[in-house]
Amino acid sequence: MKLGAIRLLSRLRFRQFFRQKNKGLVGKIIIIAYFWFLELMFFFMIREEGGTGFPPLLLAFIFLGAIVPDALIKIIFEHDQTVMDPFIRTRPISQSSWDRFQSVSQFWRASNLAMPLIMAPACLLFMPIGWGLATLLVLYLFSVFGGFLVMLFKHRGNYPLEKRVSAKTARSFRPGGGHHIFGIQSRSFLRSKRLKTSVFLLTGVFFFQFISQGLGSIGHFDSIFLCFTILYPSIVLAQWGMSIEANSFSAIWTKPVSISRLLTDKFLFSALIGVIAALITLPFCVWFKIPLYAPLAYALFNTGVGILFILVDAYNCMPFDLFGKTFFNYQGSASTFKASAFLAILVVMLPPLILPFILPEWVTLLILAACGLAGLLLHRPYFRWVERKFLNNRYKYMEKYLSI
Repeated sequence: MKLGAIRLLSRLRFRQFFRQKNKGLVGKIIIIAYFWFLELMFFFMIREEGGTGFPPLLLAFIFLGAIVPDALIKIIFEHDQTVMDPFIRTRPISQSSWDRFQSVSQFWRASNLAMPLIMAPACLLFMPIGWGLATLLVLYLFSVFGGFLVMLFKHRGNYPLEKRVSAKTARSFRPGGGHHIFGIQSRSFLRSKRLKTSVFLLTGVFFFQFISQGLGSIGHFDSIFLCFTILYPSIVLAQWGMSIEANSFSAIWTKPVSISRLLTDKFLFSALIGVIAALITLPFCVWFKIPLYAPLAYALFNTGVGILFILVDAYNCMPFDLFGKTFFNYQGSASTFKASAFLAILVVMLPPLILPFILPEWVTLLILAACGLAGLLLHRPYFRWVERKFLNNRYKYMEKYLSI
C-alpha cells in the first residue's frame, strides 16, 4: 500500500506538471543553456592555449564547490511544498505516505537536477571521463541531500493549531532583547522576488566576468570584478535604506526600539550578504591563484566603508513595494534618494577602482582592509549620529512614509 501510494502521488504530480504552465522550469532551462555556453567557450579558449591539463583532483575540489551556492539558492528561492494541496487532500493518502513521497521525490525534483546539469559539460570536458562521471554523481547526491535538508528546514507542518502564548514565550520577545528586528531584514529579503532580483542580477554578471577574466589571464589577474562581486550585493541592498520599514513605520515607532538599532541590524544583514559572496569566490581565488587576503580585504572594505556610506541617509526614502513587479518598477524611492544612492554607490566603488593604478596591489588591499576595519569598529557611534539627524526632522520623514 505504501509503494502504491507513492506511485499514485508520483503519477498525479507528473500529470499536474505537464498540464500546468511551468515558467520556473523554462527559467531553469535558460540558465542551464547559458552556463553550458560559457563552459564550452572557456573550454575552447583554454584548449587553444594548451592549458587543459589540470589535475583531476583539483578540478573535482573546485567543481564540488558548486554545492555551496546551490544550497544557498535553494534556501532563498525554494518554496515550501510539504503541505498537501486541496487536490491531494481529496485522495485517500495518509500523512506518512505523503511525507515519504516528499523525501523520495527529491531524487527527480528539477531544483536538485539543475546544478548537476549545469556542471555536466565542465566535468566531462575538463576531466577524464571516469573522474567526470564520479564528480557528477557526487554533485547529484549532494544536491539531493541539500534539497532534503531544505525541505526539512522549511517544513510548515500539517496546519497545526496555533499555540497559546505562554509567559515564557512572551518574555523571549521582550522589546529590548532578541534579534526580531534582524528578522525583518532576512524575512523581507527571502519573501520579495523584487529584492532578490535587484541583488542577484548584476552580481551574477560581475561574478561571470570575474571567472572569465580569471580563465583568460596569463600570469596576472586584475581583481576588480572580484571586488564588485563582493561589494555590489551589499550596497545595492543597503541603498533602499529604511524603505522596507517605512511600510509599517507607524507601528515600529510605537515600540521602544531605537533607530540606531534598526540601522545596525540592517548593516549586519547587508554585511552578511557580502560575506556570503566573498565565501563563494574563495574556491575560484584558489583556482586563479589570487591571494586569499584579497576577498577578505574587499569584504572588510564593503562592511566598514561601503555599507556605512550608503546608509548615511537611510531614513530619506519612500515605502518599498516588496511584492510589486520586478522589472521597470521605480516605486519605493523618491527621486532625491535615488540620485543620492546612485552617487553613493559610485563613490564607494571608486577607491578599489583607482588605487590599483597608483599603488601596488598589496598596499591597495591593506588600505581598503584598514579603512573597513576602522569603520566596523566605529559603526555604533556612526549610527547614533545618523539617528540624531533623523530625529531632528523626524516628522517630515514620517509624513513622507505615509504619502503612498
